[in-house]
Amino acid sequence: MKHSESTPRPASAIVRKFGKAWFAAMMLLTLPVAGFAQETTSAIRGTIMAPDGSPATGVAVRVTDSRTGRTDVASTNASGRFLIGDLAVGGPYTISLSSSQYADQSITDVMIALGETFDFDLTLTADSIEEIVVTAAAVQTVQVALGPSSTFDFDDLQNLPSINRDLRDIVRVDPRVYIDEAFVDAVQCVGANPRFNSLTVDGVKLNDNFGLNSNGFPTQRQPFPFDAIQNVSLELSPYDVQYGGFTACNINAVTRSGTNEYTGR
Repeated sequence: MKHSESTPRPASAIVRKFGKAWFAAMMLLTLPVAGFAQETTSAIRGTIMAPDGSPATGVAVRVTDSRTGRTDVASTNASGRFLIGDLAVGGPYTISLSSSQYADQSITDVMIALGETFDFDLTLTADSIEEIVVTAAAVQTVQVALGPSSTFDFDDLQNLPSINRDLRDIVRVDPRVYIDEAFVDAVQCVGANPRFNSLTVDGVKLNDNFGLNSNGFPTQRQPFPFDAIQNVSLELSPYDVQYGGFTACNINAVTRSGTNEYTGR
């Protein structure tokens, strides 16, 4: 009795039997699918210098969110720099600096916007001074979006006129955006078709995948409450690996964070 052993067929034999189109389709199914995420947090970055102008190394940095009490800790490197990321947008935050060689200092009432890095430079003083409090007015923010963008914080959402309680009433402030009322308030970014836009909430896409609505939303109205939003950023075709699925603009929103204080009516 003869025994036969099955051997794997080469790719050329499979192509001859099933055809090139079938083989190409099977190869596409085996390719890894790239995941895309949107920016949902912010960061704080600083450069700390010693009184003589040299970098202050090993300074302990504590960033505290006054809403929840969450504290993130870092220390300055050999260049006197530090970076703390993955911070919830808004604030206020308190930045505390402590060192065994210099006086402790702190920066209060720091507000950070969506997708932006709060950047500042600070020179420490001698240990003879117990504490120095620096206001946030002397600090600037740096946008990190790779492309044209606009950011709207919680105060903008509350103070800008919004008759329809819709994010489209906010982003229309940007001169590069046109709201076409003839097509159910469709958002046109730099003249592009609204179907090329993208809408994300806390990094989750809420797009009209079937192309049923001309406004680019999955529904005729905004699919989430207006008062639940903390920050909104409008990003026009950013060239970054963390973005994808649109070629016009992305309306990126993050929801409000709670606090440790209980309120009720």
